[in-house]
Amino acid sequence: MDKETIVEFYRYNSRVRKKYLDAMERLPWEEIIKDRGASFESIRNVFLHTLDAYRRWFQAVIKGIPYQRDYYLTSTAENYKSVDDLRSFENEIDSLVMGIVEALHDEDLSSLRF
Repeated sequence: MDKETIVEFYRYNSRVRKKYLDAMERLPWEEIIKDRGASFESIRNVFLHTLDAYRRWFQAVIKGIPYQRDYYLTSTAENYKSVDDLRSFENEIDSLVMGIVEALHDEDLSSLRF
């Protein structure tokens, strides 16, 4: 796979995450935080878990930053009290991911093990 295909894939993911947030904005906050019996309880927590997985994967695999097991974002989900809070964190993760992806060189891709 070439770099441009990977960049376009992550740009697509970025656009879709923002659409998820737009959809969440139309819901009452109580619906977003309601325990739905999912693996991470609520829509908010599942979204945070997904963002945290991006952050951890890109930091650990791409940047070589050791994985910190004690840092688990969804355990602090209550700190995210609005869609604006979620959007802010999504922007932070998007900047991290896209900064790394766009800085990759074709020769970097051959050394990655997925």
